[in-house]
Amino acid sequence: MSLIEALTQAGGLDATKGKDSGVLIFRPHLGMNSKISAQVFTIDLSHTEGVLLASQFKLQPRDVVYVKSTAFSQYNAVIADLLPTITAIFELYQLTK
Repeated sequence: MSLIEALTQAGGLDATKGKDSGVLIFRPHLGMNSKISAQVFTIDLSHTEGVLLASQFKLQPRDVVYVKSTAFSQYNAVIADLLPTITAIFELYQLTK
């Protein structure tokens, strides 16, 4: 299966969560001394050449595809982590008024 086929089957890239310029493929290898190493491929799907390359890039059984998150997604994650604390402080403030 090609990288494009795999991404399509997974529902494609969500522009608010994943960077089309940051698609990484990790291809693990077991070395002679039984240590695992990996080849890392980076494909930029924001350019036509990257899309063409991804359509020809054949995934192997243990490949891991990772899509970097956008700045907006990272911001949302920080807000989601802080929101319970902010809400608790606000509620405590309201109770002590």
